[in-house]
Amino acid sequence: MEAFEQKSEEWYKLKQQDEKLAEKYYYQHLFPEVINRFCQRSSHLKNYRYLISLVGFSPQTSILFIKALNPEKVLFIYSDESEKHLDEIQAWTGLKLSQIEKRRVDSSNVADVYQAIRDFVAGKDYREILIDVTGGKKSMVGGASMVGNLLGIDTGYIDYGRYLPGLRQPEPGSEYPSILKNPLTVFGDLEIEKTKEAFNACNFGRAIEILKDIEDKVKDVRKVRCLICLLYTSPS
Repeated sequence: MEAFEQKSEEWYKLKQQDEKLAEKYYYQHLFPEVINRFCQRSSHLKNYRYLISLVGFSPQTSILFIKALNPEKVLFIYSDESEKHLDEIQAWTGLKLSQIEKRRVDSSNVADVYQAIRDFVAGKDYREILIDVTGGKKSMVGGASMVGNLLGIDTGYIDYGRYLPGLRQPEPGSEYPSILKNPLTVFGDLEIEKTKEAFNACNFGRAIEILKDIEDKVKDVRKVRCLICLLYTSPS
């Protein structure tokens, strides 16, 4: 048995006996390798320059994404209850003060989350931004996901290969990043709205260009092809 698996078994036993001792053991003996394995599974995330991290009741998820992305700037969205984890995140990641922006929000107020994200992303290329929704309360996650979908910003979370039902948490070292598909993109809603804007501006060439770009990407391709036919027959 490998050393990491042996340490995992020791941690598992401690979790059933002493929660605080198990947590200390985890950070000392398991978490460095958890970070290493997560980073090895995250090479496809290197294009993101900016990270928006929802800070919840555990700093682990924020630490994993920061270590994997090595972002230029990070926006921490946190509540009064989760503020205590910010120092721990900084200590593990080595972020400089110039790389950090913080926004305390009312964790039950979706508008707070929306405004925090809008302020941070202003002037940035949305394709270079990732919103990590793993942490945070459900209302924060819902608000951040909605903003990401509406603005076309990628949303990600930490998934796992194996779950430990007895402990109600993932098996250490099985974590990996997952990027959520934007339902507005999957169904073409955002692009349809852009097409309407181009059409109303009499920019028929741009409207056709947008539709052709999503023709092979959306589920309901019939709607897209009908719009293309209509545009080809529109007076220029």
